[in-house]
Amino acid sequence: MLVLDGLVRSAVEKAGRGTLVMVTADHSYGIRVEGQKTPKSADFLAQITLLDDHTGEDVPVIASGPGAERIHGFASNTKIFEWVVNGYGWKGILQ
Repeated sequence: MLVLDGLVRSAVEKAGRGTLVMVTADHSYGIRVEGQKTPKSADFLAQITLLDDHTGEDVPVIASGPGAERIHGFASNTKIFEWVVNGYGWKGILQ
């Protein structure tokens, strides 16, 4: 996470204040916790399994730059597409 944070910070600095920078994921994976009883915190990560299929849930999105105040939290891929299109000024494409 610290490496990702540094990369995002570097991208924002290089892009400048006039550029919208968004960081997100293209999908999520399902997660299953295996085991018969509630694990102790030290054992919890060993019981997590990522499923092989992509899920349709919303993904986290963070942004910096012009319009970033409207971009936050979790969003669907169609909402992210709308933000990108609007960022380019192509508002008519969605109608």
